[in-house]
Amino acid sequence: QTQGREVSDARLRERVRLRIDDLVSHPAAIHVQVDNRVVRLSGRVLATEMHGLLTQVRDMPGVRRVINAMAALDSPQ
Repeated sequence: QTQGREVSDARLRERVRLRIDDLVSHPAAIHVQVDNRVVRLSGRVLATEMHGLLTQVRDMPGVRRVINAMAALDSPQ
């Protein structure tokens, strides 16, 4: 059972990662962790992109919850 969950989490992480690539200007600045379908986003994101990113990830199939640990920036650094 644990192994199956890890595979699901790994697949979900991959799907979230691909979605982030389409949603933000600097996807490499965002880190994704998934544990039991709870997605934790950390790193840096433009303030103007944060709300849309969180909404889109929260609405993805398989995502149970999103934890926002990102820092919002006014401009890229």
